[in-house]
Amino acid sequence: MKKRRYTYYVVWQGFQTGVFADSLDFFLATKGYHAAKFKGFNSMIEAEKAYSMGYRVYFEHTQNLLRFVGP
Repeated sequence: MKKRRYTYYVVWQGFQTGVFADSLDFFLATKGYHAAKFKGFNSMIEAEKAYSMGYRVYFEHTQNLLRFVGP
């Protein structure tokens, strides 16, 4: 099974926050930061939208969507 790899990363809480297109920058922004909050995305548009929504709102929004699609 192929390991999933993202192109863009959002860091809401870390040494540096924002949208990262470089995995090394993402790694440096989160490595060693206790309770870092981040997520990977496949498109820049998705990543920028998630970052602008904020961590809590983004995850509440995705949980609500999953509730309607649900198992």
